[in-house]
Amino acid sequence: TNFYNSGKPELAEQYAQQALDEAETNQMESLNISSLVNLGQAHAARGDAVGGEKYYQEALTRARRHNVPRLVALSLLSLAGMHAQQGYTDDVLREAREALGYFGPNEFTMEAANCYTLIGRCQRDRGDLAAAQESFQHSVEMAEKTKDPSLIAQSEESLGSLLVSQEQYP
Repeated sequence: TNFYNSGKPELAEQYAQQALDEAETNQMESLNISSLVNLGQAHAARGDAVGGEKYYQEALTRARRHNVPRLVALSLLSLAGMHAQQGYTDDVLREAREALGYFGPNEFTMEAANCYTLIGRCQRDRGDLAAAQESFQHSVEMAEKTKDPSLIAQSEESLGSLLVSQEQYP
């Protein structure tokens, strides 16, 4: 995760694969699923959408099979982010809404903010501006709870872009 976050996807992939191997050897299914998500992130960071999606889907399948709701939601959020980059609006809406169904009530505010942003962008792109504004407002509210400046900026930028397109300048 640290190598992924620092922009070194090759090292992230190497360590995620080692973690996956250890998790499988020691029958640690939650760590196995997390490692699959990390491998998906490493592939996505390198521009390998096919590889990223493969690992995210495998993580989702295992998380559902072993009934690990947090990792189901994490896998769905990861898929939604990738599908957003590919323009698969229907998939993004389905995945982000399902992930939000877990993250929202369980107060995973960072993840919930990301779900709302993805949902709002799809709604905006489909022309449902009222729904997009509501989603973006929820994203801002969740982001503010995290006190994470980059997440707050992302959420406010999304809301701001919508308002500008409507010529609303609060």
